[in-house]
Amino acid sequence: MSKITINTKAVYCSVCNRGWLFPPGPWKVVKRQSTEEIPLKDFVGKSLQEVQDHYFERMDACYFMTPDTLIRNDRYIDLSIDPSGGYPKNKLGWVGNQEGVTPDYVVQEGDVGFFYVGKYYHPDCSRIEQLDWYGNRFWALFDKVGYQDIELTAIPNQYCNCETCGPWFKVATDHGTFTIGWRKRVIHLEGDVGINFAELFQEESVTMGSNHIHAWGWDAAEKYLKRIHNTHKT
Repeated sequence: MSKITINTKAVYCSVCNRGWLFPPGPWKVVKRQSTEEIPLKDFVGKSLQEVQDHYFERMDACYFMTPDTLIRNDRYIDLSIDPSGGYPKNKLGWVGNQEGVTPDYVVQEGDVGFFYVGKYYHPDCSRIEQLDWYGNRFWALFDKVGYQDIELTAIPNQYCNCETCGPWFKVATDHGTFTIGWRKRVIHLEGDVGINFAELFQEESVTMGSNHIHAWGWDAAEKYLKRIHNTHKT
């Protein structure tokens, strides 16, 4: 087994922590990018350069910090109004090079680092991780709304069959069966539950039909499911 090298950075599969067989080739590698806010409590008293060096050496993923957004801490929150824009100067407490944060910056208690993260997977490992991650999130979504007897069955992504997009699910509940999954930037929510979605959500400016609606993110999906659930109760 060999690691792969990405722009001089060596990494292993983020799930099994193993490399890629060779030969024969080509290697099959699935890449996913995300952002992560990582608490830096283990680096208090050390320099930001030491933090970056540590994460460069990690082989589970590629970690990269941008100069404009490096560190967040409540101590950097500034709610005074910026006269040029009329909004708080630093509502969230993020600082970077512009605020004087350099590689010599000493990590403080409460600091959180902002990282762009690139993870690499064997195709089978990627599918296993996606099945677990999406399955848990969708189950929690239905449970939070109040559905009972929830059973999820994974099905192929009904929009895209690439190795990066996650699976969809058939979701059996005490009030009927749903189909749910991510379709690009929206969550496709479809229900065989005896409710006309187009009538129930007529004020929403999103794609919908008599048995489906597109939710722009987890919060919207929760809102729509909650209304469907409450309609069943009445």
